[in-house]
Amino acid sequence: MNSLERAQKDIALAKKISIVKMKMLSEHPFFGLLCSKLDLAIDTDCETACTDGKTIYFGEKFSDRLNTEELSFIIMHEIMHVVAGHCFRSNGYDNFLYNIAADVVVNSIILDELGVPELDVDGSEVMHYAPNGKEGRLYTAEQVYDMIVDHVDVNSSKSKGSECEESEKRSGGNDRKNLSEDGKNPPNGDKNSALSNDRISEDNKDETVVGSSDGVPDIYADGFFDDHSKWGTLENPTYNELRIKQRVYEVYLELKDTDRFGSIPNMAQRIVEQVQNPPIDWKSALNDFIQKEVNDYSFSPPDKRFSESDFFLPDFNDAVDKIENVYIAVDASGSINNKELSLALNEIKGAIDQFNDKFNGWISYFDFVVSDPAPFENLSDVSKQKPIGLGGTNFTAVFEKAKEKFEGDLTCIIVITDGASKYPDESIALGVPVLWLLNNKKRTPPWGRVIRMENAK
Repeated sequence: MNSLERAQKDIALAKKISIVKMKMLSEHPFFGLLCSKLDLAIDTDCETACTDGKTIYFGEKFSDRLNTEELSFIIMHEIMHVVAGHCFRSNGYDNFLYNIAADVVVNSIILDELGVPELDVDGSEVMHYAPNGKEGRLYTAEQVYDMIVDHVDVNSSKSKGSECEESEKRSGGNDRKNLSEDGKNPPNGDKNSALSNDRISEDNKDETVVGSSDGVPDIYADGFFDDHSKWGTLENPTYNELRIKQRVYEVYLELKDTDRFGSIPNMAQRIVEQVQNPPIDWKSALNDFIQKEVNDYSFSPPDKRFSESDFFLPDFNDAVDKIENVYIAVDASGSINNKELSLALNEIKGAIDQFNDKFNGWISYFDFVVSDPAPFENLSDVSKQKPIGLGGTNFTAVFEKAKEKFEGDLTCIIVITDGASKYPDESIALGVPVLWLLNNKKRTPPWGRVIRMENAK
């Protein structure tokens, strides 16, 4: 194919995708609006379709052979992987099994949105049941993953998974259609030996479905079609997951006062609740902290009732609606995982939102060393600095950095951490009030004020 023919083919595919997107805006507005907030690209190296959490990529041959209903399903499938955060938090799991679990969840959500019990895409019936026979949308990917692991020799699945992943990259996942009960390709590609979701009848949906002792449950022998190889490739997954949550919230605001509000999946509505209501009431917490720790009282202005007196008596401050010159240090050491980093960034966003962008200062990430403080006034500013780390935790370095950069200029220092390190003497803070935000109840700093994240254990 010459360059002109390829360009014409890409234009035709782009037009086809645009038509599907416009139809989605009308029939499935949540997905259509969110699709408008993601980048779309044709990728000649992608055999099927995939996403990195920011862009949806379409393989040429695969996308070209799909009808509009199938292509719409694929777009919705990739969108739900992004919304659910699967692209950002799959590390630490067996990739092959987590991919199955994530697909089961999003497929079930989409089938519910479409109002159909089953669907074929590119000749394969999409999988959507959890191993217990119930719909995947009732669970998180992690919960489905745990169910699968209960029936799988994980060491065996890892070797099979790596083989399947390499094959998937070459064939777009279609090799996985032909997995037999023992997890291997049947002779001569005999699909009759492959078992799919139709093995689960209405009569046995409450029964546990078990595959072979060393392979995946037999209900997952069919139904793979997208590529997850780009998951975890973005440089700042924590921020990107938070960015997606914000975009889900923006779509919610666009739909909430319309008759199309019911289009928002339950999973997305839970995300909206998280964004709307960060666990910590920062306005109250920081007002209380500022009043009690920064200055319980001020000599300006004095109480006018005593203006003729020999004494200037302090007048207690009203609640503040603007907090400036705050230094936030976020623990990015090896004991902090991506989910905890995401929660930390969500709390910073909550503080910015609750003060209506009247909350500013500088932010650093730290492990044993501290990144140079970056100024922030909004979430976009917070995102400009990438987490460093995965080393040990050094609180002393945080206060040394504060002294080096801001001596005499800070309102307060907020340290977001799990508290797993040796604490320096309080004198190192140079009189600057310190607020520790901890994600657990196991540790308590010996000085400074402490608040804890919701669900801290």
